[in-house]
Amino acid sequence: MRINGDQKKSGPIGTNSFAQLRLGHNESELSDLDGYFAEIVGFADNSKQEIIEGYLAWKWGLVANLPAGHPYKNSAP
Repeated sequence: MRINGDQKKSGPIGTNSFAQLRLGHNESELSDLDGYFAEIVGFADNSKQEIIEGYLAWKWGLVANLPAGHPYKNSAP
């Protein structure tokens, strides 16, 4: 998992089968999201991950949140 271009976690996301995807719920679905999604992006592999992070940061005016070493910190992809 990456937040603002910085890797926070890695590894498997659990052992449950992946039958459906529910955004905005916890695992037991007792708590709903209290907020909004601006964009959700999914892709098959992470080969374009930094390009997508850079594009979204520049699109939404969040470039300051990218870490100093990010390849798109100073210029858009």
